[in-house]
Amino acid sequence: MYSRWVKPVTLAAALAFFLPVVASAGDGEIEIYRGEEFTSPGADLEEELHYVRVFTVTPDILEKQPKTQVLSKPDLSAAKAMEIAEASLELSGTNHSAYLTKLELHQATSTDQYHPTITILFYIADFKVDGSDVQRVILMDGTVVKPQLTRIQPREGKR
Repeated sequence: MYSRWVKPVTLAAALAFFLPVVASAGDGEIEIYRGEEFTSPGADLEEELHYVRVFTVTPDILEKQPKTQVLSKPDLSAAKAMEIAEASLELSGTNHSAYLTKLELHQATSTDQYHPTITILFYIADFKVDGSDVQRVILMDGTVVKPQLTRIQPREGKR
């Protein structure tokens, strides 16, 4: 099992675009990115539930990623990543408000002692869809990774 991936490097492109939504899961997968903590009201209105979006992939998907990954020259362009992310979103019906708010290029390196070190590049696309925040990870081979919502304990000072 890999430990958490490290070393995010940001190349931000803030854009406004008309786009759509989805989800994902999987046990025994490798975490490549963990979003920021957010809260939601619990059944008891006094209680806040804490969540984080976790993005994982299988070892097979990692093996398929380009071997030469240079931050200054990603294998997938930002424009193509936006196109792929847009196609991954699903809006049913009409009258939806959806747009891209941010696109970032990240680099992650595995730090597990039992497997060879792997460095990958990926884009993180942030959307607003009908007022809700939606994220996607787009790998350099065009694979779209959808988040798993994971409930977490609040950090000290966040209660």
